[in-house]
Formats: sequence, structure tokens, C-alpha cells
Amino acid sequence: MPLLRDAVADAAAHGDLQAEWIARYALADALYLLQRYREVDELVAGFDEGDALNAFAAPLVAIGGAASKARGSADYDGAIALYRRATSHPLGTGYAPHETAFRAFYVDLPAGRLDDALAGINEGIALCETYDPGQRLPYLHGFKAMIHEERGDDDAALAAIERAQAAAAEIRGYVERFGRLFTAGLHARAGRLVEAEQELSALGPGRARLVLGRRRADARGRSPSAAATPPRRPPSSRRESPAAR
Repeated sequence: MPLLRDAVADAAAHGDLQAEWIARYALADALYLLQRYREVDELVAGFDEGDALNAFAAPLVAIGGAASKARGSADYDGAIALYRRATSHPLGTGYAPHETAFRAFYVDLPAGRLDDALAGINEGIALCETYDPGQRLPYLHGFKAMIHEERGDDDAALAAIERAQAAAAEIRGYVERFGRLFTAGLHARAGRLVEAEQELSALGPGRARLVLGRRRADARGRSPSAAATPPRRPPSSRRESPAAR
């Protein structure tokens, strides 16, 4: 984290506008994943003022800030307002059509409007399948998997996470790790521990023991019939999305 902050400061000191906002975007993404949402808000300041109007990464930082508002403080109105400011940026207009998908995951899903969330994500997927310069399609499939899981449809969730991994052919890294953890969780919750171990094997033994130990404890406390119908978690306890923004 200090290196990313240093990159922001160094680029600003040298007057390198593009490098500064790229570094801000990378830092915002890292802070979001660490759930340090207030610090993301600080990086958004000035994104639509002065020279920042010529920085192509500035609206992306603002979209990350919108996600932080929704995820961190449940400020859904503020999140949508900031998203719209981001898409009013001269270099952010291309993200305007994706507001429906943003709303689906960051507003409709936590509110329990699962039909609306699924419809919105499907619309976003259709858009990205036509044109996806930002390579967001894998993440949208990941979001779709999480929505299906909340709806209690684990088969559809597995199919969606497989699509996410397939769509991430050139950017596997985080998406693949998330996909394996998500799939392993679904298998383990249903009592398919062998399949879960196979998914986790690529992540290292420490991760496998951590996840499967928790899942085995859950399985021991439930009947076979309960395992066949896994309980739905409240929205506040859902897994964090993969660089959901």
C-alpha cells in the first residue's frame, strides 16, 4: 500500500497527470478490496475538476468511489449520484450504459430485489458481450453468480462462475482465485468436500484447510436434508465481489 501511495505522490510531484490518476485507480481498487472505504473517498476528490478532466482514469476512480459509498456506508443515493457524475466526465461517458448493472449489484442486491438485480446484471452482460474495452465481462458473470447464490440456485451460480473464468482468459489472476473459492464454497456447503478440495488445491494447502475446516464444521451440525438446501445468507454477509465496479 505505501508503494501505491508513493506512486500517486511521485506522479503528482512530476506533473504526470495520467500516471497520477492511474496510480489513484490502482490504490482505490486495493483499498476497496481491503474494505477501507473512507480512504477511497479521499482519492475521488477533484476527479471532475481542472486538469483531471483530461485524465482517462479519473472517472474510473469515481466509479470505484461510488462502489465504496454503496458497500461501505449503504449510501445508495450517493453512490448513484457519484456514478452519474463519473459518466458526465468528458472521458467517462462510455460507462453511462452500464449504470443498470452497477445499480443491480450495488443497490438492488443488498436491498433484496433479486429479480431486478438479475435483470440488471444480464443487461450489463449483454452490453459487454458486444463491446467490452474495460474487460468487465468476467466480473459481471461473477456478480451474476453471487446473485444466483442469494436466490438459492447453486447450479446457476456454478454455471455463472464458470462463465466468469472462461471470460477471464487474458486476465485470470484475481478472477480465477475468486472463482475457485466461490465454487469450493458451493461444493462444500452441499457436502461435496472432495470436489471442494479439488477446487482449492491450486490455492495452497493453508487456504484449503481454512475454508474446508469451516465448511466441515457447518456440515457436521446439519442433517443431510439440510445440506441439500443450503441456507441463504443475509445480504450483509455476502462474499466481497471481485473488483466490483
